[in-house]
Amino acid sequence: MVNVLIHVLNAILAFFLLRRILRILYDPRTDAERADQQATAFLASLMFLIHPIATMAVSYVTQRFTSLATLFYLGSIFGYLSARLRLEAKQLHHAVLLGYGASLLCTLLAMRTKEISFTIPIIVAALELLLFGSSRLGRRRFLYLIPYALLLAV
Repeated sequence: MVNVLIHVLNAILAFFLLRRILRILYDPRTDAERADQQATAFLASLMFLIHPIATMAVSYVTQRFTSLATLFYLGSIFGYLSARLRLEAKQLHHAVLLGYGASLLCTLLAMRTKEISFTIPIIVAALELLLFGSSRLGRRRFLYLIPYALLLAV
């Protein structure tokens, strides 16, 4: 039952992460575009939830590490994107620190859970380059990647 709950949480987190990435890539101008993005994120997360390839991660107790690492991995990426979007919008307040801190904590937890999580710094750097190429922060935006690189020492 715990594995099923973790898998459902992963699907919910995947929905919010996909919705956030779609909003960054394609800024919705109308309610119809926003609804299309919601539907796309919902269908993708639904496929993640019910796809048969996830059967092993859900049905075997020993695979709980994989599900937990995925939960922390998605949480790390979601927290980073939340903090970065607030920085781009010049919303410098506690929500930026909370998102960034939660992302780093999730990165640490993911790395301590399973080795696949050591790709998080690479993915965060790739997202930074792909989604925030025209950042108002310029080259200073790469300073936010240093703690992720330091976590590789874990």
